[in-house]
Amino acid sequence: MLWLIFICIVVLALVIDLSVYHRKSHAVKGKEAYLWSFFWIGLALVFNVFVYLSKGHVAALQFFTGYVIEKCLSIDNIFIFAVIFSYFNIPEKYQHRVLFYGVLGAVLIRLAFIFVGVYFVARFSWLLYFFGLFLFFLAFQLLRKKKIYNPERSIIARCLKKIIPITGLEKERFFVVKRRRLYMTPLFLSLVLVEGADFVAAMDSIPAIFVITTDPFIIYTSNIFALLGLRALYFVVVDLLGKLKYLNVGLALVLLFLGCKMLLSGLYPLSMHVSFMIIVLILGGSIYYSLRSRKSPSH
Repeated sequence: MLWLIFICIVVLALVIDLSVYHRKSHAVKGKEAYLWSFFWIGLALVFNVFVYLSKGHVAALQFFTGYVIEKCLSIDNIFIFAVIFSYFNIPEKYQHRVLFYGVLGAVLIRLAFIFVGVYFVARFSWLLYFFGLFLFFLAFQLLRKKKIYNPERSIIARCLKKIIPITGLEKERFFVVKRRRLYMTPLFLSLVLVEGADFVAAMDSIPAIFVITTDPFIIYTSNIFALLGLRALYFVVVDLLGKLKYLNVGLALVLLFLGCKMLLSGLYPLSMHVSFMIIVLILGGSIYYSLRSRKSPSH
């Protein structure tokens, strides 16, 4: 029944997205982006009520914790999207088309990653300890200064250009035919790079939620609800660009905590309630300090 409710909500949400939000190309401004972000977050919370009524408070807390973690981790990926659109000079009114298909692709990518992960974890339990170590690696990657993402250096982009020549922007079109030859537009190349970034993000985020639960239903639904609001969240984050400069530190600390929780689960198991409170305090503290540092001239 829960799977049926989940599928119905997702299908209905996508229909609304296509018929209302995605019907006409337009630049998504602050107010609209915030309203749609609240809509997607509200939808996830409504579904969490169904999880609570059907599977109990522990499962509901696992869903919410996984949702919060995936939502925050996706913010780091959003900065890469911004670089891709800026590099190819994609107008704002066409960006949401790329993000829509990018989210659909990410849904399928997560589905494959999660069920493959659940299959192997069920047979090789030691993989959870490997996930714990991998979370340490991800945390240190977030803490250290990253190189600026350069779409031109992407192996995918270079290989694709050799197969299909690229032309200029042709409104919303991904491909055009000129002189009986097929050309791709920068919009399609942006989509391919966005999907590539989603693939890497899935490798980063899936191990984190396996620390919370190994229930495939909780893992997949929390991931998908976090992804469904990713497009609206993109325009919100772009609007807030630079205001949450300590969020990466908070995310890194969360990943370190989850890695420790996984590696020490046999000696010092923590309840879901304690884990949730620690994660909320870390993320809330990083957001609070980011906003406070903007107001204080000493920072």
